[in-house]
Amino acid sequence: MLDLSVLGHTTWAYRSTENIRYEYRLGKGTKNKKGEIVYKEIKGESPKEISVTWTEDQLGQHLLLKDNTATVATFSLLNDKTIVWQPLEAYEREQTRIIAIPTNPNNDLVIAETLFSFFEQWLYSKPFAQRLDQLSKELVYPPRLVKLLLLFMAYQDERSDKGQDAAELSMMMNISLDSVVQKFKSYIEQLTGDVPYMQRLYNVDEKFILSPAKPTTPAIESIQVTPSTPDV
Repeated sequence: MLDLSVLGHTTWAYRSTENIRYEYRLGKGTKNKKGEIVYKEIKGESPKEISVTWTEDQLGQHLLLKDNTATVATFSLLNDKTIVWQPLEAYEREQTRIIAIPTNPNNDLVIAETLFSFFEQWLYSKPFAQRLDQLSKELVYPPRLVKLLLLFMAYQDERSDKGQDAAELSMMMNISLDSVVQKFKSYIEQLTGDVPYMQRLYNVDEKFILSPAKPTTPAIESIQVTPSTPDV
């Protein structure tokens, strides 16, 4: 779970970006004299990145998960409040272990064998939560990007409750959209705290609900969902 409850508040800024990046260089592990494994960058490696990017079209809003420039998964909130999760095969396919040494020393080292695990470790890390809190309050990260990202994370939380690995998460399962909405609102409350301008920017309608995907909704993954109901 993403924990934003302990984070502080910062000041305004006047720039905005539609994406959040984790830049890294590939690394390798070696043992030091004490027998401890130490991770260092591989010499000559160029910087790489994973990122989440907000975009919009006539169908709705989309969060693109990218490995460098390649989109490996898409999370969409359509205009009819339908959510669609479309991971490509590369997102969950096991590969050679990735040892990612962050170019920003404030970020955590990531060791993963799938992009699914790579994104999960990054998005649910303490440094990510701290940076999300800070740059949201400085308006570097616009509300539309942050809100869709938090909805995606709430959705993934609900999926993770059904299984612990990527293979299980790819299978058909029941998804409670009520639970997704509740987790989403909880994330928003943690982010805004008691800061008035944040509460205004991140206001979520009390009647906000999500709709189950219609048969005509394009989707790569087949997921059963339970419709959410309005707050009482």
